[in-house]
Amino acid sequence: MKLRVLGCYGAKMPGYATSAFLVGDSILLDAGAVTSRLSIKEQVKIRSILVSHTHMDHIKDILFLADNVNAQNSHSILVYSSRGVVRGIKKNLFNWLIWPDFTQIPNPRHPMLRFKTIPVGKKFRVEGRKVLAFKSNHTVESLGYLIEGDKGWLLYSGDTGPNPGMWKLVNAIGNVKAMIVDVSFPNSMEKLARISRHMTPRMLEEDMKHLNDRGVKIYISHMKPAYLKTLSRELRKLSDPPVTLLSPGVKIEF
Repeated sequence: MKLRVLGCYGAKMPGYATSAFLVGDSILLDAGAVTSRLSIKEQVKIRSILVSHTHMDHIKDILFLADNVNAQNSHSILVYSSRGVVRGIKKNLFNWLIWPDFTQIPNPRHPMLRFKTIPVGKKFRVEGRKVLAFKSNHTVESLGYLIEGDKGWLLYSGDTGPNPGMWKLVNAIGNVKAMIVDVSFPNSMEKLARISRHMTPRMLEEDMKHLNDRGVKIYISHMKPAYLKTLSRELRKLSDPPVTLLSPGVKIEF
C-alpha cells in the first residue's frame, strides 16, 4: 500500500498546498488539496475521506471534489469522522448557504456525499482496510488515524500539540511503519504553538521520548511555509529517531 502526499503544509501559498494524503487510489486522509493535485479521472476513484477536524485547510476540497465528480460518479463518497466533526461540516458548509448540500444531490436516495460517524478507539474498516481513530490534542474536536497497509500500520497525527497517548498507542499496536506528525512552528514560536496546539521541533523531540521503537519512520507535515527554512534547519538536528520533511508528490509505502 502506498500513500501519496497531495499537500502537507499548514498554510496556503503559491507552491504550498494544505493537508491531503491519498492512500491507494480511493482513500483520502483529509482534503485540503485534492482538486488542484488530481485529475478528474483520479478524483472519480475516491470513495472515502477520513477527516481529522473542521479547520478549513483540512476540508475545503471536499466541497470542490463533490462538485467536480457529481455528474460522473456512480457511487457516493463516504466522509468519516467523529460526531462533532461531522455535525460541524454539515451545519456550516453543506447548508445551501455556503455550498450546496451534496448529501441531497443528485437526490437524497443516491447522494454524492454520505457522512459516517466513527467510533474513537475502536477499529473499523474503510475500503477493506482496518482503521483506528484516536484523539489528537488540538483547539477543536480532532482525530488522528492509524490505517493498516500491506506491511504494517501508518499513523497520521492530524493537527496536534504534545500527545503522549499517541506515542503510547503506537507502542501498544506494534508494527507501525511510518508516522506523519504535525510540526508547524520553529522553536522560537513555542508560545504560539502551545496556544494553537501545534508542535515545534523541540516539542516533538520531547514528545518522541514516549516512543519505544526508534526505527519507526517519522515524517513531518503541516509546516508553516513562512518559517520553512528555519524549521528545516531545526528538524535536521533531530536524530533519535531522525525525521523527514514531507513535500507534495512524496510516496510512503507501508
